[in-house]
Amino acid sequence: MKCNNLKKDKYVLKFCIVVIFINIAKPATGLYNLPRSYFDLFRSKQIHTEWINLQWDKNIKYEGATRNFLHVLGSGYILNSLLNAYMKRFNLNDVAIYTTPNIMPEDNGKAISIIHDFFYLTDPAVSEFDKWKNRKVIAFIKKKKIGVITNSEFVASESRRKNLRVISPLYPYINHIYNGEEKDRKMILSIGTNRIRKKPKNIVLFVNSLPEGWKFVRIGDDLNLVGKINTKADYIYERYVEFPRLLSYYNKASYLYFPSEEEGIGLPMIEALFHNVAVIGNKDNKIFDELKLNDSISIQDINAPYIPDYPDLSSFQEFRSWFKERIEQQFAKVKEEIDIMGKS
Repeated sequence: MKCNNLKKDKYVLKFCIVVIFINIAKPATGLYNLPRSYFDLFRSKQIHTEWINLQWDKNIKYEGATRNFLHVLGSGYILNSLLNAYMKRFNLNDVAIYTTPNIMPEDNGKAISIIHDFFYLTDPAVSEFDKWKNRKVIAFIKKKKIGVITNSEFVASESRRKNLRVISPLYPYINHIYNGEEKDRKMILSIGTNRIRKKPKNIVLFVNSLPEGWKFVRIGDDLNLVGKINTKADYIYERYVEFPRLLSYYNKASYLYFPSEEEGIGLPMIEALFHNVAVIGNKDNKIFDELKLNDSISIQDINAPYIPDYPDLSSFQEFRSWFKERIEQQFAKVKEEIDIMGKS
């Protein structure tokens, strides 16, 4: 893979670093969307970046999601077992960022792994076989001292406790923002899965407590699978929405109900705050310990939730400014590591 010449004034720089993101996650999942936000951040900094999507499910349709499509026969695990040798077909000579802990990185001094969280190691919904694979990858990362990017300070601390070499946390990069559309002050969003740590039963109780006149939009797993929806509010359920439609919900809604107890960062929460959507969060979620809290985030006891007053618009701007400043600081550390790798 060749790096394009970079022109500056009358000179052409003959050397530049190519940063390759290697993805195996399905589109519209957190394991896909978070690294994709990093990809967009690198691109915004004029860094030569490529996205390689190892996609063996031919039924996935996600227009414009990837630059490279590889429909590989066989199971994902077999592919991962052979991945290091297989990837050499692409002549990856520069830094490779492995976007999930399902991918065994290559031990060539130019690999970085993204760690989203460690909850999958104890999640009863994750198969023992998948847990075994993830433990193998983490053990390899630790042994080879491969650099790790995490999506929050919380996960960085957990990684250090496991003796992983953390380069830096890097918050998700949001390049879309509230478009000024008039808000529906009685519209609440819920986005996510029915994993136990996402507290879906609490979401059902919250929905059923809403009075007439409110609107609750659920995107993701069907809440009726964990409890019967019986509410006076207008309840709307969509299993999956394309990104433009998701943005339309963010622009219209006033609240995001986010009772998750264990989260690496919670991408819907950050996207919501960038679209002037107030977050109703769980006081037991440790991620709030590191975020700049103001009226845009209401930290509550999810056993006795309430709908707060819609905050002043300045609180959203305050949070966004703080968040962007943190990303700049975090990215500088990651970029420094990549520059060192590129020169080695």
